[in-house]
Amino acid sequence: MTAGGAIAALGTGVEPLWAALVAGRSGLAPVTLFDPSRYAARQAAEVRDVPVDPLGEVDERAHRLALAAAGEALSGIDGAFAGHRAAIVAGTTLGGNLAYTDWLEGRGDGSHAALAAVTNLLAARHGVRGPSRTVSVACASGTAAIGLGAQLIERG
Repeated sequence: MTAGGAIAALGTGVEPLWAALVAGRSGLAPVTLFDPSRYAARQAAEVRDVPVDPLGEVDERAHRLALAAAGEALSGIDGAFAGHRAAIVAGTTLGGNLAYTDWLEGRGDGSHAALAAVTNLLAARHGVRGPSRTVSVACASGTAAIGLGAQLIERG
C-alpha cells in the first residue's frame, strides 16, 4: 500500500482521522440518516459531510464516499495510476445499498445497485483496465480487500 484515503465519522482525510484516533475521540453521535426509534441503539458513527462528486454524475452516498477516499489515496502517489497494470480492489458490505433499496421500491434502474458498481465506477473514473475486484465478507471486507490487493501486487 503506497497511499491511503479516508472519509469517516472522525474526519475527512487520513491525517485528521489518525489524529482523532490517537487523541481517543469517538465518532459516535445520535443517528440522523434514518429514524432509529424502533432500535435499541440510537447512536452510530455516521459520516455527516459526504463529499460531492466533482463531476456531478453520482448521487449514491456510498459511491461518493468511495470516490472521495480513492481521490485522496491517488493524490498521494507519484506517477500515473491507470492502464492494464493498475487494479482496483474495494471492500464493501453494503456499498450501493440505497440504490438497491430504491430499485426494489420501483425507483431507478438498478444500475448502481450491485456491490461491484462502486468498484466499476472507480475503475472507469481512474482509467484502470487491469483487475477490478469487489470483496464483500461483512465487517472483514476492508481487510480482505487489502489482502487481495497484496496478492495482486505479489503476483505482478
